[in-house]
Amino acid sequence: MALAENTLKRKLRHLAIFYKFCDERFGTDSFDAAVSLRDAARTQQLVEAFYLDLTAVPEFNTTAVQCWDAVRDFVQRLARQRAPSSPGWGALASTLWAMGRMRHPRHGRFQFLRALPASTLADLLEVASDDSARNPFRGAQVRARN
Repeated sequence: MALAENTLKRKLRHLAIFYKFCDERFGTDSFDAAVSLRDAARTQQLVEAFYLDLTAVPEFNTTAVQCWDAVRDFVQRLARQRAPSSPGWGALASTLWAMGRMRHPRHGRFQFLRALPASTLADLLEVASDDSARNPFRGAQVRARN
């Protein structure tokens, strides 16, 4: 793959998270065993369990999205490679394609945060008004400009 070194490291880190999940949830080397035995149904169970675990928290983060993308891409490539020899792998590749990507979390739109309290802001706007007696600038043109 023609990926930058940091991108490749990130993807491999995400795959390591997937492998650790499978080891802890389904037993040591469970993913490798399913792939080695060419068990597409078992592989699909492992991947679906991982997806459900990632999305169980409603406020998942960008790392979870990237992790799912890396795992989905990896298993989908593996399934496509094995699809000609077994319809189960073809079904797995189709399922992963249908599952699609996770949506990036949205924490709401940008919110404008005021650095000044409303009373201070009102006071500053009153001083800046060109017809205010508190405006420190001399002359109507300078007041309007400033």
